[in-house]
Amino acid sequence: MTLTPSNPPQTPPPGWYTNPHGQQQWWDGRQWGQVAPTHAAPVVIVAAKESGTAYLFAILLGGFAAHRFYLNSPGSAIGFIVLWWGGWALSVLLIGIPMVIAAAIWWIVDMVRIPEMVRAANAPQRY
Repeated sequence: MTLTPSNPPQTPPPGWYTNPHGQQQWWDGRQWGQVAPTHAAPVVIVAAKESGTAYLFAILLGGFAAHRFYLNSPGSAIGFIVLWWGGWALSVLLIGIPMVIAAAIWWIVDMVRIPEMVRAANAPQRY
């Protein structure tokens, strides 16, 4: 087959392509260029947390610390659940009442701190 002006060779457009070794390599339209670094972190898009949703969880599901789970604080959420429900379970013996009071104060403090907790949850994470 002869090449004529009416039959030019087809080349892929410039861009990143996978080479035979499984690496991304740059094609500029004429020649192969650099290989993409393998240590590049993937870009992850995470939906932003919202104060309104956190307040809704805190009001409707406060005893289950749903607002803390929503704001990426599972450790303190579990601590709150143990304090709240453990206090109710032990209130029959009267030793759980201080636990319930402490959990209620914690919940009130959370209601004030939700905007700050949302900002922290939405802050970029460094790994």
